[in-house]
Amino acid sequence: MRRSHYHAGDSHACECVADCELAARRRRAKRVLLNSRLLDEDATVLASVIAHELQHARDYEQIRLGALSPDCTELEVRAFEAQSRTWRTLWPAELPTTTQVEQDLTRVSLVYDANGVEGLRRMVAGAAFYQRECASRDAA
Repeated sequence: MRRSHYHAGDSHACECVADCELAARRRRAKRVLLNSRLLDEDATVLASVIAHELQHARDYEQIRLGALSPDCTELEVRAFEAQSRTWRTLWPAELPTTTQVEQDLTRVSLVYDANGVEGLRRMVAGAAFYQRECASRDAA
């Protein structure tokens, strides 16, 4: 199964929507799967995580049409940008940090606020999880 997914922390690689993932998108089935941990989160969390996955869906369609490069790091940067823009739109003033997921979304958004896509690029490139994930995707 080829999939994209949003990873909240920097732990081990995952299968499907495991504990360390918040969401996954199955390309062939055209479905976004959400981790059951998100059911207790505010709707703004769900919207931001879904925005991340929907950006992947748009990007993979563009790749299929030959209009976008399948560079793993850049695809994750684009998804985190969509997520951050959604999170900031829903929280224009102070970003929430009550739950762990809110803290993760806020941390990424603050990187984007401070350094734009270049900051997100450094964040993705420096994360061990994405180094492994992108190495496996790029090798496939």
